[in-house]
Amino acid sequence: MTLPDDDLRDAFQAARETERPDTPPFARVLAGRPRRRRTLIPWVLAAGAAAAGVLLVAKATRPDGGTAAELELARRVMETPSATGFLLKLPLAGLPSSAPVPGRSPEGSPLRVLDPGGPLGPPVTLSRRIRT
Repeated sequence: MTLPDDDLRDAFQAARETERPDTPPFARVLAGRPRRRRTLIPWVLAAGAAAAGVLLVAKATRPDGGTAAELELARRVMETPSATGFLLKLPLAGLPSSAPVPGRSPEGSPLRVLDPGGPLGPPVTLSRRIRT
């Protein structure tokens, strides 16, 4: 090794020596810290008991049913259209009556202007020749 390499090696060796007392053995690092296993069973049981309690209270405090006026009001509320219901209604007048068929353009198609003879009809003639 050259002289600068020796200086660098000595500097790293000195740094390792100062940290060596605090370094744990490698086997202990690999083993890790002992962990306590947590199970979810108590939490699941507690959640189930809470849900059962809520259902029991809801069943006990629930009235038998509504009067005829309340039921009619509920029916009218359910039939009321939503504020954005108009967005789901499509005007059928602008839709084509059948699906397009490959090879044929529908009547009134804006593409008919580009190809008046039909699909790949007569070639379009240019008024000026393009010179190369």
